[in-house]
Amino acid sequence: MFLLSNALLVLLVNILGRFAYSEFAFLGRQPIAINPTLYDPKTDLIIQLDDMTFNDTIFCKYSLSSDSDNNCAAHFYLDWCGHCRTYAQTYKSLARDIHGWNKVVRMAAVNCADPLNEVTCQTNDVLFFPYIKYFPRNSSSPKYGIPMKTLQSAGEMRELITQMILLDYSANRSPNWPNFDFLRNIQKYSELWKSMDKSIPLMVIIFEEGTESLIGAELLLDMSKYSDRLVARRSLKNHSLADTLYIKNFPSMAIFEREQMKPLFVAELRRLLFNELERFLISEDSKNEVREKVVQNLSLCERDIVKCRQRYFVSESDMLKAMRYALFDEVTRSGKDLSGNNLTAIRDFLDTLAKQLLNSKRAVNLFGKMRDYIDKTGPKNMIPINEYKKKFLNLEEENNHPFPVETDWEHCAGSNPKFRGYTCGLWTTFHVLTLQAYKNGLNG
Repeated sequence: MFLLSNALLVLLVNILGRFAYSEFAFLGRQPIAINPTLYDPKTDLIIQLDDMTFNDTIFCKYSLSSDSDNNCAAHFYLDWCGHCRTYAQTYKSLARDIHGWNKVVRMAAVNCADPLNEVTCQTNDVLFFPYIKYFPRNSSSPKYGIPMKTLQSAGEMRELITQMILLDYSANRSPNWPNFDFLRNIQKYSELWKSMDKSIPLMVIIFEEGTESLIGAELLLDMSKYSDRLVARRSLKNHSLADTLYIKNFPSMAIFEREQMKPLFVAELRRLLFNELERFLISEDSKNEVREKVVQNLSLCERDIVKCRQRYFVSESDMLKAMRYALFDEVTRSGKDLSGNNLTAIRDFLDTLAKQLLNSKRAVNLFGKMRDYIDKTGPKNMIPINEYKKKFLNLEEENNHPFPVETDWEHCAGSNPKFRGYTCGLWTTFHVLTLQAYKNGLNG
């Protein structure tokens, strides 16, 4: 007992010390967490944040790199949320796609289902998931974060982030960023290199159809990792260079070497795309394998009763764990007081649980008393969130803690802690409630 107490004390001091002094997050860092995360620090190019690292990483001048000009996009998610899990694949693809832009923007993520991140998610006003905020350069608090749409493809998200970067560039012209201004017309080739670092031998110019095009800006960001070897610029199709080089199709690209009038390379998008197609066709020498379906003569329940129970039976323990999480953790997550439609929805849900979830007597008693508490207060009035918490915890005590919070998931256990669990328990409960309501209707 003495050794256990000392171990807990050391752990507590360590955690409090880390929160007191804070630290920066970086790629590959495992966040301080109780819950599983949707991102792997070993393989995903996403900075995983927590309450301890969020402010210093996002807002501190020298947090993300030695270069102080980084912006950041932060994905707020719940590890059990189905939409969040699906969207995590898009976010991972986006992070891989624009990893070369890391001198300008970094990708980050925060698990709001983890109680250790409660402060961060509340101060950022995260009320639905998945949720993304873009923090421009020199942001100093959550209020500067700009909510972004969670578009369903990496390409769409890349364009959205490019637009954010261009808006930020128009307000804060960082000397360490690519120069997104379109080239002005010139009289001599030497003017191209004016004000350029003399140690850089190459210049790449992207010729575009119009100012609304984002291809040039994205290519400039792609090439930013080679800033020690080349300078990249954008140009419109009416530039004198386009006429001189007989460029008629857009977008196109020209590469110049310092002090040379003739470009080293000129290519249009059509040719570049066709080259990629040919490369693919040449390397494509494998055939799709046909998977054979094996017909089982016996049903699962005839072959293996244990697996049958796991697949076709429901667990009361799983349902109670899920209901406790929904009514306590989820309801109180935002820290906002309960009122209006939200309070009415909670009251009606409690009423349904009290009437339909008949087997769990102690839990049903709690559901009914919580419903009565809301009725007594008045659904049209406001209930402070701290009072709701206090009432719920008191009723838990009165009913001898009916929710198996400390036990593992039973039928809802996944192959990995981030799979199934709460969402499985939630939908299992809804199915049971639906069936019970149907049976009650037949009996009525």
